[in-house]
Amino acid sequence: MMPLVHADNELLVNGVIEHIDIPGRELRVRTQGMGMDLDVPVSCAILLNDERVKLRLLQDGDFVHIRYSMVGSTASASFIQASGTKAVLTQYTAVAHTSGQAG
Repeated sequence: MMPLVHADNELLVNGVIEHIDIPGRELRVRTQGMGMDLDVPVSCAILLNDERVKLRLLQDGDFVHIRYSMVGSTASASFIQASGTKAVLTQYTAVAHTSGQAG
């Protein structure tokens, strides 16, 4: 998995949430066929469908864009932008229908 580097030396990753540990403030994201564990500090900004939310509102299966940095050997998120599962499926269906590849 090759993360993108953000302008201020933070890394970027896109994926789908596989597991959320709300009390431990951790999540596991599946990206490019691999799992990635991230800490989610209280200071991490979280958006779900463009609205600011708390970690507990994210769900397994949500598509996420995450900005993070490495703190020692731990990936620590600073920003999470999520699209709920239904939003992702709706967007995919719309694209498939407009491109003539519904199925």
